[in-house]
Amino acid sequence: MRLSRLLEGIKILETNLESFDTEISSVSADSRSVQKDDVFISIAGNSYNGHRYIGEALQRRAAVIVTEDKSFTGGFPYIRVRSTRAAYALMWNNLCGRPSERMKYIAVTGTNGKSSTVSMTVHMLRASGIKCEGIGTLNASLTTPDPPELYPRLKELADGGCEYVVMEASSHALEYRKLEPLYFKAGVFTNLTPEHLDFHKNMRSYAASKALLFPKCEVTLYNKDDKYADAVTYGARRRISYSFLDNSADYICHNIRTELDRSSFDLLTIGELFHITLTLPGRFNVYNAMAACSLVHRLGMPKELIKEACACMPPVKGRLERVELTDNSYSVFIDYAHTPDALSKLLSTLREMTRGRLVCVFGCGGDRDRSKRPGMGTIATALSDYTIITSDNPRTEDPIRIIRDILSGVDKTKRYIVIPDRRSAIRYAVHSARAGDVIVFCGKGHENYEINGWGKTPFDEKKIIQEAHKERIGKEGNEYNPR
Repeated sequence: MRLSRLLEGIKILETNLESFDTEISSVSADSRSVQKDDVFISIAGNSYNGHRYIGEALQRRAAVIVTEDKSFTGGFPYIRVRSTRAAYALMWNNLCGRPSERMKYIAVTGTNGKSSTVSMTVHMLRASGIKCEGIGTLNASLTTPDPPELYPRLKELADGGCEYVVMEASSHALEYRKLEPLYFKAGVFTNLTPEHLDFHKNMRSYAASKALLFPKCEVTLYNKDDKYADAVTYGARRRISYSFLDNSADYICHNIRTELDRSSFDLLTIGELFHITLTLPGRFNVYNAMAACSLVHRLGMPKELIKEACACMPPVKGRLERVELTDNSYSVFIDYAHTPDALSKLLSTLREMTRGRLVCVFGCGGDRDRSKRPGMGTIATALSDYTIITSDNPRTEDPIRIIRDILSGVDKTKRYIVIPDRRSAIRYAVHSARAGDVIVFCGKGHENYEINGWGKTPFDEKKIIQEAHKERIGKEGNEYNPR
């Protein structure tokens, strides 16, 4: 692609180029992957500065350097722009034939509920005959992929005839302007609770990052029950609200009933009442379904079709997902809950449906926000009958140090045990289960790997649970549950 086409939509502040006819092969922000005739984007990150690697990119025969730093000019072909991050996304969109203009887009942002709301929305749009796909945590390398992954994927979808893309928009992606070329038919705000404060530093900054989405949306659907809703959606063009608590909202939820395998609720809006039966348990699944139902109704999907789609809603992978066992005397769920708010809502939901003990198995990720760890310990021991504290992607941190952080918040009068090895913790939880118990394994959800100091290794939690269950029923008792 000619450089002139690659730069469409990008304001150039300064350059020493006399011609923009150069043929460009690709665009890279990693100097190690630069090849002949590539554009190198020098991006400043949290732990590195891409401007330091301009020399390496030139040695690899980069055709042009794109920078935002005034001091990096001189004896090499360069273009200076206001934001190299925005330019990075715009260039990849141009390189891929502008898929931003070939489909309709919906974005979901918030701390919790993004993946579930995306999955539910995709299911309902497909039920109405619309060809659509979801992009997010469940099928991408990041919640919102980087431009070299995102825009080729969007091109592939557009080339395949996709009409709608429903995607998760993380605060990092919005702050880093990964979605710069995209404008959205609708945006959804689910909630805002403490998370990523190692990056955002405080909730005000976190809310400001989320707020960057909504001026780019034709319609904004927001959770009126969340105290940050106004701060996050203040720049929205047109706002539509949903609520459990406020009868002045545009969409209201009443008469919630939930069991271990299903839930039901009434969704009210002006002139219409929906009696919804959902094939998923839990109040927070009702919240997510309410957002998805309100959204597709606002987009024109008829009432009866919405009800039919909810009645056959597939489980969202790793989100309060029931693990199938050969013995139904106790129940096991896996869930991605890895924030204090998500853990609290999960355990409160399961508490309502548990006949025996509620057993929570969880840990906290390494190299991430340490401030949430004590609170996770407090919540787990307060809302569970028995807590098993273990590891969860310790990355380069010492797992024992992470566990110590968690232990600083636990209620020492409650029943808990520490088993640092997660596989051993799973075996212990399953082998010691009693009739009527509900065991929930938190933090990993859909993930099938563990990240530690040695890198990423396979770890399929669902399979390990099922293997431990077979071992449990295949013996006359076991080391944890003797007969």
